[in-house]
Amino acid sequence: MRALAQKSEVHGAHTGDVIFKADDPGSSMFGVLEGRVRLSWTNENGQQGYELIEAGNVFGAGALVMEGHRRLGTAKAETDCRLIEMNREKFLFAFRSRPCLPSSFWPQSTPVCVI
Repeated sequence: MRALAQKSEVHGAHTGDVIFKADDPGSSMFGVLEGRVRLSWTNENGQQGYELIEAGNVFGAGALVMEGHRRLGTAKAETDCRLIEMNREKFLFAFRSRPCLPSSFWPQSTPVCVI
């Protein structure tokens, strides 16, 4: 993931900082270089849930595949963080430069390769 940071914007976030809120427009995804992010949401039944995103993982990828995407949850720094932010153009550039990304890059822990 650090190699991708060369073509992406790296941001710092302090504990408690909101990275994005549910229903915000989204046009980029994030990778966690250092720290931990809490992604929380409320489903259609009103039940709340969350996921802790650790260093080496990504979140907000829906913004890269859906035109006019609105964020489905709120991302908040659980600890001080360093984050990579990639819009669709930067992601595709990085992906084409390194077509087989490691499984740690993908939330489903499956390597994705372009042949």
